[in-house]
Amino acid sequence: MAAPIFMTIILLGRCCSLENAGRGIKMYFASWDSENLATGQLWQTACGQVFFSTGVGFGYYIAYASYNSKWANAVQDATIIVCSNCAFETIAAFALFGVVGYLDINPANTPRLGAFEIGFLTYPAALVAMPGANFWAILFFLTLVLLGISSTYPMLDVIVTGIMDRYGHKVPRPLVAFVLVVVAFLISLMYCSQFGYYLLDGVDRWINNLALVFVVWCELALSTTVYRHKDVIMETGKPAFVLYNGAYFLGQILGVAVGHHVSGAAGAGLGFGIFVVGAGISLVLSKTPTATAPRFWNKNPIVKRFWFLAFYSGNQLRRDLNVVVATGKNWNIPVFWSPLIRYISAPILFIVYSLSYPEFWTLRNDPVYVFGFILAHFCLIFAVVSLVLPRYYDVFVPKHRLDDGKRVAAPCVLENLLEAEVDDSAETGSSGSPLPDKPSFVDKSPDVIATGEKL
Repeated sequence: MAAPIFMTIILLGRCCSLENAGRGIKMYFASWDSENLATGQLWQTACGQVFFSTGVGFGYYIAYASYNSKWANAVQDATIIVCSNCAFETIAAFALFGVVGYLDINPANTPRLGAFEIGFLTYPAALVAMPGANFWAILFFLTLVLLGISSTYPMLDVIVTGIMDRYGHKVPRPLVAFVLVVVAFLISLMYCSQFGYYLLDGVDRWINNLALVFVVWCELALSTTVYRHKDVIMETGKPAFVLYNGAYFLGQILGVAVGHHVSGAAGAGLGFGIFVVGAGISLVLSKTPTATAPRFWNKNPIVKRFWFLAFYSGNQLRRDLNVVVATGKNWNIPVFWSPLIRYISAPILFIVYSLSYPEFWTLRNDPVYVFGFILAHFCLIFAVVSLVLPRYYDVFVPKHRLDDGKRVAAPCVLENLLEAEVDDSAETGSSGSPLPDKPSFVDKSPDVIATGEKL
């Protein structure tokens, strides 16, 4: 929509020209506050804001992908979306800090400013100082309404898409959308009450800082652990697989716990120690893989075992995705993507997630925050149940898609080749698996060569 961009440009010009606006802009762009940067609350808020503005963790992109063109340049689109969002928010922040300087707000002695204060107190202070203030106020709040509506669309569309995929042959889409809108409206009424602002702040804080961060952490850590894990077990053995990944998760959990109760250095030492010891023992227990690992990792049996335990799932996920998204001149998912999300992004997000509990301890006597905290943990429970007991969610999966996730172990064979073999077996009535026992890492089939992927 053009309205938010148009309004941001107007606010940017006005807010940066207010008296003492330079003081706030200097605070934003030309000062370093290491004390505030070291606080967990700052990083929690930053993660929640970025995830909310880009739609990460809400399922937007899973739903929208079903409407996308088959040959869309998904990697390029994702890069453009994230970079544009960051650039827009970075520039728009100049307007906000211009008002901060104008109102002489000092973070050292000012309570935390949430979205409500920024939208309904901070920016309106700049609008009041503009010629034709009433007109600009109407335009500004109309823009907020449009932003609220546009944010609601993707949230509801995720649910609508899931329901239509499962029950679309029985229920018309307009009826599903109407019922969801009515339910959302009724739930939102409690935020319009006298204590609605406090309730909204309590729920919003924990949904963003706790539930949303946990869901994204699960996506990062588990996608590079569970994906095609049968291949890893086949090549290294189940004990090595369980021990390596157990050390990976246990190191994060115990490291963070000790970090909060003892010291950050002690927590980091324990976390890394558990992971290193677990990885070492798993390498001893592991079988030497028979499938071929890429280049450097194939030179030594120990290094080869480590590659299959540490990098195979994430790398194979990248390769299988590239078959779909990297056709023709489309961008590839880079090779560093899977190690980055597993060993950098996931541990950092778990630390950010853990910061919610010390924060809650300081707010434990506030019923509104307790309510939001409990509500966020229901989201966590649903996420954990989907992993431990996924069959209970089969009701949301179309019956003809229930077997989509069942694959034979075939290390280093691309997913499209597995699907082709399954289709051929179904057509011919063959009962055995036609895949080779020891597939080569470099598959020379035309389907693989067409992707242009460099192994």
